[in-house]
Amino acid sequence: MVNIPLVPRILGLRRGQAKLGAAALRVNEKRGKGLHPVGLSTALVGLAILAVSTVLCTAMVLSAHSTGAGKVVSSLWVWLMTVFNLTSLYGVSRGRRWGPRLGIGAQPLAITYCILTSQVGFVPGNVVILLIHIANARKSLR
Repeated sequence: MVNIPLVPRILGLRRGQAKLGAAALRVNEKRGKGLHPVGLSTALVGLAILAVSTVLCTAMVLSAHSTGAGKVVSSLWVWLMTVFNLTSLYGVSRGRRWGPRLGIGAQPLAITYCILTSQVGFVPGNVVILLIHIANARKSLR
């Protein structure tokens, strides 16, 4: 069996899957049927969400401007984070595999926003929410 580290497993790869480039193909070892594209879409969704989250965090940092009192971030980012989190909660409540992964992608945005606006008291709560989403993503793999 292939041993897969934690991060790829959260993205949707299970034990017994081999990675080929950005794709994941399940190896059906017992029946000898070779490679099957099971879990491919879940893994790609997870990778896409992390890529979008990284781009959005970078855009948030670049769009913030300094004032005498600190950084000012557009209220557009708050609405975008709200959409991310509500969509994530919808996916989790419906038992969709992309729900927790979207939540994992939304938390770096929230943490970046908290740091930029000097609201660091919210960071521990966002870290706890991130850990809950990671636990839910791991459960959806079973």
